[in-house]
Amino acid sequence: MSAGLIEVLAQFETEEACIAYLEAARWPDGVRCPACGGGNISKFTTRERRRAVRDAQGSVTDTRRIPSRHLYQCGKDGCRYQFSSTAGTAFERSHLPLQTWFRALALELNANPRLSARQLERELGVSYATAWFLHHRIREALKNLR
Repeated sequence: MSAGLIEVLAQFETEEACIAYLEAARWPDGVRCPACGGGNISKFTTRERRRAVRDAQGSVTDTRRIPSRHLYQCGKDGCRYQFSSTAGTAFERSHLPLQTWFRALALELNANPRLSARQLERELGVSYATAWFLHHRIREALKNLR
């Protein structure tokens, strides 16, 4: 995926396009269950909702937005394992949209000689903590490829 930022923006303009690309790259022969290896997989999307945040006494202090998620479930009896397309990747357990990840990847891969977290912060319009997180996760993933 060594494309320029403009190509990345055009190809991955929606979250669904990013997920479709990730599916095709991870499972070229179709989605497989990571737990049992089964191929009878159902794809579903959870609805966006709000969850109450409670204090130590149990009183509701705030609400938190829980975004919708694209998930898979194994259809094999006895397994029924649920997973996402990002499970087992550098994107796992991240609340950032895949679009942000793909833009960061394009910037990192095309940087000459190396992109700093501060530069990533400016280019993506995210906080420094987010840019640092992206920068280090991407560098770790690229290091494991070598």
